[in-house]
Amino acid sequence: MLGSSTFLQVYGVDPKRWALRWELEPFEAPCRLCGVTRTTTIPIARGKLRGLLAPRCACGNADAMYCVVHISGSLEAIFEE
Repeated sequence: MLGSSTFLQVYGVDPKRWALRWELEPFEAPCRLCGVTRTTTIPIARGKLRGLLAPRCACGNADAMYCVVHISGSLEAIFEE
């Protein structure tokens, strides 16, 4: 299973350009514990996966919220990583 500690954060990259480059669709969702809206804005990578991660919530909720794509474009390849 993929979790936030599975990925490396990519520093020095503009999240909007990262999303465009890898055809990612950032999204927002409420925190499961406090309801505050969280947005995937931190560029991440692992092997052939690229994505965006939401920052940890101020309430302390450490649940990872992320979106990822495989650089080959294959959905099946994501689950093989």
